[in-house]
Amino acid sequence: MHLLWLCVVLAGCEQVFSLERLDAPPDAPLPVERWRTIAGGTTHSCGIRVDQSLWCWGRNDFGQLGLGSLQSDIERNEPAQVGGDLDWESVSIGNETTCAIKTDHSLWCWGRNQYAQVGDGSKETRLTPVAVAGRWLAVSNGWDHTCAIDDERALFCWGANFKKQLGAGTADALVPQRVSGVGSWQRVRAGESSTCGIQTDQSLWCWGSNDLGRLGLGNGAPAEIMIPARVGTDAWTEIAMKSQTVCALRDTGVLRCWGENTHGAIGDRTTAHRNVPTPVDDDRVTDWKAVEVGWDHTCAIRSTGELQCWGRNEHGQLVSDLSRPMRPLPTAVEGGDAPWAALGLGRRHTCAIDTSGELWCAGYAASGALGFGEGSRRTPTVVGGSWERPITGEDATCAYPRGQSVLACWGSNRQGLLGDGAMVDRKAPGPTPTMTQGFTSADLGDHGCAIDPAMRRWCWGANDAGQLGTGVIDAGAKTPVQIGLTLWLQLSSSRSHTCGVTAVGVLECWGRNAERQTGHPGTLADPNAPIPAPNPLADTPWTTVSTGIDFSCGHRSDKVYCWGHNGFGQLGAVSSTTHLPVEVVGLPKVTTLVSGARHTCALSTETGSASCWGWNAYGQLGEGTTASRATPIVLPGTWRMLALGEFHSCGIRADSTLACWGRNHHGQLGDGSTRDQIDPATVGTDTDWVSVALGYRHTCAAKADGQLQCWGANEDGAIGDGTAWRAILERVTR
Repeated sequence: MHLLWLCVVLAGCEQVFSLERLDAPPDAPLPVERWRTIAGGTTHSCGIRVDQSLWCWGRNDFGQLGLGSLQSDIERNEPAQVGGDLDWESVSIGNETTCAIKTDHSLWCWGRNQYAQVGDGSKETRLTPVAVAGRWLAVSNGWDHTCAIDDERALFCWGANFKKQLGAGTADALVPQRVSGVGSWQRVRAGESSTCGIQTDQSLWCWGSNDLGRLGLGNGAPAEIMIPARVGTDAWTEIAMKSQTVCALRDTGVLRCWGENTHGAIGDRTTAHRNVPTPVDDDRVTDWKAVEVGWDHTCAIRSTGELQCWGRNEHGQLVSDLSRPMRPLPTAVEGGDAPWAALGLGRRHTCAIDTSGELWCAGYAASGALGFGEGSRRTPTVVGGSWERPITGEDATCAYPRGQSVLACWGSNRQGLLGDGAMVDRKAPGPTPTMTQGFTSADLGDHGCAIDPAMRRWCWGANDAGQLGTGVIDAGAKTPVQIGLTLWLQLSSSRSHTCGVTAVGVLECWGRNAERQTGHPGTLADPNAPIPAPNPLADTPWTTVSTGIDFSCGHRSDKVYCWGHNGFGQLGAVSSTTHLPVEVVGLPKVTTLVSGARHTCALSTETGSASCWGWNAYGQLGEGTTASRATPIVLPGTWRMLALGEFHSCGIRADSTLACWGRNHHGQLGDGSTRDQIDPATVGTDTDWVSVALGYRHTCAAKADGQLQCWGANEDGAIGDGTAWRAILERVTR
């Protein structure tokens, strides 16, 4: 019983439940696939099985899975064992850092270590578990800091301390630093720049950032508190926190929550932030047994084993009807009839272990965090329907149903990017197009702009930098809005700015201009340009324009010019950042320009020759190196079409084969791996590709027969195959 007493009674280990409660015949060993604890993070999950082996799955960009490699294990969509030890006791996950305690009370941490949150005295990313000096009973990871209780029940924290979340001093701590004050501790939870803990006398204390009232200290409390401050006078048994919402169980079985409540995670039927512990659903339930908090949602288990959740539900994390993207009060999960014993909540996913030890997960699947095979798509995946001319933006995709002029869009709908007015992400094309207005051409960034058959301009989506060109900076438009009377030939939308060529050949830009990407001189006080204004070189008609994140390029009179930021050579010339167009020399005859985040390619559709320049850290220029180029370099091959994403590139060759190169951390190159490519690599064997479009982390391409295929990151449903999330619990069987 020592293990059970240690984790369940004393230390408050995260998401641990007693083996004695599992539904199994007396003295019958459970299958090793059964689970005893589960924890969820931003994009990954970890759990301990009944044989005390440790398993992790999901994204691994910072080594948070502890598997010892990045390139070959950048994402695991099924559980993978961490080492071979069989003595793990508890596990905790923060943002992209993981910590776990063994039965000998040794503490091991790994993953992101930018602020020394691993606790080994360094700030180096750790791909495998490294020991943290001391003997420990419980650990909790926050966003950028970690806290743990040692064998003497003293509380220590380390990592970032910019909001005083370490509970002592003001500097970051490379190694465990004891929290100020007296008392012995039995529970601790670290969140986003704040920490809370319960002492052995059941008193509750919080410190760090008090933004949105997350310390629970009421009106008049300071914005930051260095030394633990007691929250009320009640007795508490459990505490849960991941971000800015805190929930805690009183010894009477009632549940209190406070802090951030934008999506109803407090459960008091409102979306008002609360700065004191607030009853959940007016204390209609008084037998809560366990509680866990995700980033914007909360789940709790009753003494009957019933599981209820509340808060944000856009990706099924509440395990309930997706037609209600938010539930501000506890709601029983759908299809969750089994008695539940333990919880692990991530940013947008929920996992739970039933009393027989089986693990079930629901919610956001695109990062692989659910553990049953869903995640990024490393090879081309068919999107249902018949399509042409795909268009990709920031984690979103649009395409024309074959033979139609109206757009259907899916993926991220942040700030109205899909143009359907709903502001809800879509994981697949709907039965009807999302827009009713017909367009001859369109382009997406974090916003969309399009040209209708009468050559008028329509825009929608984000407008925080004036990128819609309406003349004001505001929250943006949820549906396409006709803007101005100017007639347009072409538009190019980037993350925060837009450029276009008018019917009379004038090049105009608008939106974010902090890096002078619109070509306007601007001012330090007001750099953005919400109203379209002509490029300084306005004497000769322009033919085409392309926009990157912080620069733009245009073509006129057989010459190419670029302007904006030039930190990676994206202006195609040795120049400083400038609003004045800089000529890109050494190019053959150009007919098409395409830009990625910080690189550009110029293509002659007559000869099929292409030249590229700019940032090349992942080989996105396709010329066999990772050296950035401030002047154009020839892309090998003969090309009919090119498309550039944030860190990768693709093109259709003269023989209608498709090739991709550059970064591949989400499988966006379509070769079945996550290895970067510095040379063009053919995607499959098909020879009937007609168009290709690249988002920031995904790729879509259409064939001559109307088939559309997408691959790479399925963030918010950008791939369109319907697997990005699910609102029903599914068992993890690996």
